[in-house]
Amino acid sequence: MTEQDERLSAELRDYYRRLAEQPAPDVTGRVMMATELRAARLRRWGAVGGGLVAVAAVAGVVVVALVNHSTPAGTGPGHGSSSAPTATPTAGGTPAPSSVVPVGPAAHGFVPTDVTAVSAAEWWVLGDNGFSCLPGTCTAILRTTDGGQSFTSVPVPAVTLATNGQEAERLRFADPLDGWLVSGAGTVWATHDGGGHWIPDSSAGVVTDLEASGGNVYAVACTGANGCTVERSPTVQDTWSTLPASGGHGNLNHLSVNGAHVWVAIESQAGGLGWLLASTDSGQNFTMQTACPSALGYANEYAVDSTTLWATCATGTEASAFQSLDGGQQFTQLAGTVMLPNSASIAGVSSTTAVIAGQGLLRTTDGGRTFSTVLASQAQWSIAGFTTAQHGFAFEVSSKVFGPAQLWRTNDAGAHWYMVRFP
Repeated sequence: MTEQDERLSAELRDYYRRLAEQPAPDVTGRVMMATELRAARLRRWGAVGGGLVAVAAVAGVVVVALVNHSTPAGTGPGHGSSSAPTATPTAGGTPAPSSVVPVGPAAHGFVPTDVTAVSAAEWWVLGDNGFSCLPGTCTAILRTTDGGQSFTSVPVPAVTLATNGQEAERLRFADPLDGWLVSGAGTVWATHDGGGHWIPDSSAGVVTDLEASGGNVYAVACTGANGCTVERSPTVQDTWSTLPASGGHGNLNHLSVNGAHVWVAIESQAGGLGWLLASTDSGQNFTMQTACPSALGYANEYAVDSTTLWATCATGTEASAFQSLDGGQQFTQLAGTVMLPNSASIAGVSSTTAVIAGQGLLRTTDGGRTFSTVLASQAQWSIAGFTTAQHGFAFEVSSKVFGPAQLWRTNDAGAHWYMVRFP
């Protein structure tokens, strides 16, 4: 690396570190697909073994596609209303440099499964490279820097296959440089150049969930009979450490972070209370909080900021929705929800506005007292989250059994949605 490259890298690192330290609506990629839908997708691939190998940037064919959005449900903004932001000046007044990511292999028949965003304009989509791909070549990652007008394929690590054939489960980026890919076997791969190079990081353990905020990345790591713990690493390094206060609680599940605030759901006994571990100091200490009066497994919590949380809790026959306005110390059941499927998920942009995904999309603007249907569908939906107070994502699985997933986006806080088109 030349002296000029080193200076550029240092400038990029300093700029994005300052961005990461500023708490924002923490929605850089949330729930991928509902659990039962993911399981159906796993069965389709079958069981294939594999091994870990390092991956470097590989020259390939750029995949660019103009996004042909369908008409939003209702009268909403067109896809041109979301434009890429101008470069943010650094402290010295010089525009921040843009990261350059090598081009990866072409994607064919791309089927999205997860999404992560660092701004309204820049996001990455994890997916399968078609239904007929050979095992070990199915994972694909597409990147956009213009709000979905075009996509570029980026290099993908040779992720280890799980015994059920799943290759990659989730993708998260904290900023345009620092990101993580979690394989189906729970192995973490890290990138610090926007996806140009990926490094396997076994020190994180067997990871089941991962989120980044406030300059740190957090992971739920489970080791069989020993239960689960929360692991933490600075976003710019691969130095994971166990947060001792998170141990001794059995199986941990859904993770939610916002700045220094961390919440992780504890898997409960069937019919028991749904508990959360909550921290206000980046995981150094945790307190126990009750999220659901009766939960089947765990709560699916979503943090808008340090005080406002939305949650759904499955009961075995249906799900209920809740809200907390004090950082999770107390949850109130939302009166405006009835007959939600067990797989229902929720995401909010404020203490008053949120979207529930189940069989269709429901939206509230009065704190959950009433909900209106913004997309009616018999398909299964999951809400991925909101990147800003206006921009968010949701997944639709068109088939009741397998069906390819479709990624939908909103530009107006969930009032209207349009489908994102891929190559």
